[in-house]
Amino acid sequence: MNTSPYLNNNALTLPEDGHFQVMVSFPLQVLATYLWPVPTTFARHKQQARWSILTIWLSGLLLITGVGAYIWGRLPTLNRGIENLSLHHLNPQILTPASVIALALTPPLLILGWTLALHLLARTQEGRGSYHVQLYSMQIIATPPVLLLITTTLLLSVAPNMATPLRLPLAAIAILLSLYSFLLCLPSLMGVQQLSRKQAIICLVIILTVALLLIFFMDTFSSNHTSGGGGERSTKKPKNWHARYCSYCGFSLQVYDRLHDTHTQICPRCGQTLS
Repeated sequence: MNTSPYLNNNALTLPEDGHFQVMVSFPLQVLATYLWPVPTTFARHKQQARWSILTIWLSGLLLITGVGAYIWGRLPTLNRGIENLSLHHLNPQILTPASVIALALTPPLLILGWTLALHLLARTQEGRGSYHVQLYSMQIIATPPVLLLITTTLLLSVAPNMATPLRLPLAAIAILLSLYSFLLCLPSLMGVQQLSRKQAIICLVIILTVALLLIFFMDTFSSNHTSGGGGERSTKKPKNWHARYCSYCGFSLQVYDRLHDTHTQICPRCGQTLS
């Protein structure tokens, strides 16, 4: 039987807290996990994991991402030149309800899928943790990136002129935080699933390899499909998603063309009619 040196008897015999106490202490759990990311910290998540907490967290994430997707079309671009524009000069292009729903569901489904993949791979390495405890740990790991996303959205909504000067700092913070969050999956597997360091690394390498392959094949399929792969539907889409720029301000229209599934007729940045 697999034993872990990181999960001791003290971690298993802590008294269980009530639901309200767990909800109130959740921010402290996030802070403690990020400041002291050792397997024993994740092992103690067993005492706080509740399906009610998981449901509230996922529902809140769904609501936040939905609202963020709804107002995303109103946000100015991060491209250069935005500091010379005022908010009332921007011409927002509201996303369709289907796009808002898809963007709202994507983050919760990604977290659920990522956790399930980690849990199943841990089982192949003799992991002994439960899915809901692993999900609780993943929610703690995902909380700071979600807060960064919310803060960025609110900041650009209130002060769009800050988009350009904060472009590089926000990108650097997002990249570093994402890498650190990914690395936290290692002690999470060791503490929750009671795996050794080698077993946890194997799980992360496998899931990262599969994820990269899926992204590669999806991107290849999307490129082939949109470049005229045949069929009646492909003729309705733009033949080149990457070549369209506003002739007045140089704004790239790639994202808006993809979201609206057609050529954007009005520049979202300068408001000029496109030919």
